[in-house]
Amino acid sequence: MSNQNQELDDFKVMDSTQDTTSSTSGSCGTNVKWKFDSSNGQLTISGTGAMADYSYSEHIPWKEYAKKIKSVVIASGVTTMGNYTLWNCQSVTNVEIADTVKEIHTSAFGYCKSLTEVKIPASVTSIALPAFNNCDKMTTITVDDSNKSYCSKNGILFNKEMTNLICYPVGRQSVAYQIPSTVTSIENGAFTDCISLATIGVESGNIAFSSVNGILYNANKTKLIRYPIAKAGNSFKLPNTVTVLSDYAFYNCGNLTEIDLGDKLKSIGASTFGLCIFKEINLPDVVKTIGNNAFWYCRNLTSIKIPSNVDEIDYGTFWGCSSLASVTIPTSVKKIGQDAFHSCSKLKKVYYMGSPKSWNEISIVETGNENLLDLKPQYYGGGIISSISIGKYNKDEGNYSGSSKEINIGDTCSFSVELTIDENADLTFDGSEWSCSNKDAITFNTPSTVVSSKSENSMITYYISVIGKINKAGTYTVEFLSPNGETTSTSVDISNILKDSLSVSLSAENIFVVDLDGENQSHINLKVTATIHNPNTQKVTGIKAKLNPAIGMTLVTNQELNVGDLAADGTTTVTWNTSVPFLLSDRDYQYNVVVGADNAVATQVYQTTTVEASSKSDRTFNEKDKWSFSHGEVNTYRISDKSLRTYLFTHSTNSDNETMKWKYDKKIWMEQNGVVLVME
Repeated sequence: MSNQNQELDDFKVMDSTQDTTSSTSGSCGTNVKWKFDSSNGQLTISGTGAMADYSYSEHIPWKEYAKKIKSVVIASGVTTMGNYTLWNCQSVTNVEIADTVKEIHTSAFGYCKSLTEVKIPASVTSIALPAFNNCDKMTTITVDDSNKSYCSKNGILFNKEMTNLICYPVGRQSVAYQIPSTVTSIENGAFTDCISLATIGVESGNIAFSSVNGILYNANKTKLIRYPIAKAGNSFKLPNTVTVLSDYAFYNCGNLTEIDLGDKLKSIGASTFGLCIFKEINLPDVVKTIGNNAFWYCRNLTSIKIPSNVDEIDYGTFWGCSSLASVTIPTSVKKIGQDAFHSCSKLKKVYYMGSPKSWNEISIVETGNENLLDLKPQYYGGGIISSISIGKYNKDEGNYSGSSKEINIGDTCSFSVELTIDENADLTFDGSEWSCSNKDAITFNTPSTVVSSKSENSMITYYISVIGKINKAGTYTVEFLSPNGETTSTSVDISNILKDSLSVSLSAENIFVVDLDGENQSHINLKVTATIHNPNTQKVTGIKAKLNPAIGMTLVTNQELNVGDLAADGTTTVTWNTSVPFLLSDRDYQYNVVVGADNAVATQVYQTTTVEASSKSDRTFNEKDKWSFSHGEVNTYRISDKSLRTYLFTHSTNSDNETMKWKYDKKIWMEQNGVVLVME
């Protein structure tokens, strides 16, 4: 909101030489005069040329009579209505503007609370905004049909082509309005203080704007333009598409007690939240700009944290936030503008995320920030830099060094963080708070304790902990809030904290592949199966199993496999496919499988054995030859082809004699427990 909306009695004499003697007439421009007739309450401005421009903080010549003025005549010959011409003339009901007037300047009709209609003559070519601010009863702005710059439709002011909506009169009683299809731009503040509007829609065919649930956006919904003041409901969540809030977007939305800005918003316009009633609001970290007067007279706001990408706290940002008690300012802020904290009478805490040196380098305009400058900031150079760590009480060692993986229901644990701050910080840990998303799950024995600290490069790192008792199973969020308003959190999965370890056992099956033509290496296909059991009375989640192969063993499937969840007292299996080469000597292949977060391990040795076998025929192989072996219970044999190449195959049997068929230059496949020899 522009500065004109500060308390109306806050007028200051900027020029001490100005004559303040009571008078009913005088000069208000080089060749322009004014006269007030107390008998009928009429103010007449006459002469030739431009009126003088005034400021809300200067004495308008007729200020003494402002509330007595009932009608105004801007006589022929006058070419401008100056800034704040009729400011606070709350009894004016009629204004006549001569067709010599070409320009209407800023706030010319500001706070004319009884004025219901304004007629713009054909001569006007420029209207500075806001021109009609706080005209509470104004329902109609009409424009002479001959005017080449402006037009009016249904009492609403547009440019001549109706592509720019300039002003929707505050006093209109309609609860809904449709933006015409021709409109491609809307002036900032066009709907300011329209307290009857509950819905702002958009006519079909409009390519510039859109409306969702009566809220006005640009076409692609990246900018929220206006949330209607009279819209029902006390909470609102900003869509994730929105990155910009226009000027006055939520101005005077007295129904909203809660606004969720999400995490995509980058820019907050001027006066965006002026006169809102919420007590707190979280500004996303990605916000880069905050416009002037953004939180103007948010009287219920108690604390605010400026995002770490903002470099300036602009003019009047928190003007009139009379309940604001604390503000957190990041090191990114390089300038604090005039009146940024004007009338913040309850401001007692300033948390600064840098050092005293960097605080003193901020450009702070003294005017309107006296209460801020009177406070000594608490310095936090860096804030929390670590996540929360958890340790179980180790009875044998008498400390909390036990693994968090061993925590059981009923155990006492330590929750710890590291907090790094500037060494000059005036810091106490009375404000440190620990919380759990389920209050019944963990009982914290507050307050926090500084376990130890270390200094380095003018910074101090504190190791802060609190004792907590685990009461209930489940997955929760544990959060630490430091005295400077910074937070960090971690997820605790108590449902996966167990009394007993998982158990795992192994078995193996083998398939032997013999290549008689020598083109490929003969090998053993080995299938390793791990059987996993959960002996606990609660489910285990997110189990993984990893096979660590022996030297010479080749993995065909992934080394680590996701097992998933395992119910209480549940059993499951997981399998790997591997292979080992055929060798002419005995060989042990030792491998192991590791399962679960508690690293349950099972180890197995696979052994190959070779023995001689004799054939009833000679070593010259023919395709129809049959081989007979006398082997008893042995299961591994050595055979040779006509090139004297030696290969292994396995055939488990208790018979004394076996006949095997084979085909030259082909592979022989043999299944485990070798009842069948498969030939290709």
